Amino acid sequence: MTTAPDPSTDEHPLTDRLGLDRAQVANRMVDVNDGIVATGGIVEGFSSAGVSGSTILLAALAALVAGAIALGGAKYAEAASERDVERAILEEEERLIALSPDEELAELEEIYRAKGLTHETAARVAAELSATNALLAHAEAEYGITPSGANPLSIAIGSGVSFAAGALLPLLAVLLLPTAWEGAVLYVAALLALCGTAWLIARIGHASFRRTAQRSVAVGSIALGVSWLGG
Repeated sequence: MTTAPDPSTDEHPLTDRLGLDRAQVANRMVDVNDGIVATGGIVEGFSSAGVSGSTILLAALAALVAGAIALGGAKYAEAASERDVERAILEEEERLIALSPDEELAELEEIYRAKGLTHETAARVAAELSATNALLAHAEAEYGITPSGANPLSIAIGSGVSFAAGALLPLLAVLLLPTAWEGAVLYVAALLALCGTAWLIARIGHASFRRTAQRSVAVGSIALGVSWLGG
């Protein structure tokens, strides 16, 4: 008798099979959550204040556009700054390796000995890694840097599009629902959507869906509830 595989213990999750980076996909899901909560909060606040439907629609659309651009810009600046710092570190390390390779090799051996390797093993590991790619070996051992080659522009676009995708839910609620219902229905729909993204994040990261969903729903319900009360 055979049993279906447990998705939570899948050794080859969907992201791996599609060649995607799990951390990046999880980050995009978080950006989707931001779009749901930020735009949903504006809709909840305006709706509870008795503002007309056309005004709420305009506010939701403005929140989608402004939020996507703002988040994308912030992620671009963050990624570009990290890239510049990594480049500066790698350039300096490359210069040191070229000037004093023996000293740098000894430094690498000491790092591995400090991690618990014996003198002989640390020397062998340092020598083999240095022979393959000395700069990468020093970057990982000394600074924890693994150059990814990620493009800040692509990260910015991905974050902005993800935010906009999440913000579409409140926007559609305004378009499709009667004004008297949109606040309550959006509240429930937003929490369900947050549960959906929490499931994806948990599946991607092999984490607990329950804990992930609890955090997402708690933050979302508080933000939407406070916005409604403020309105």
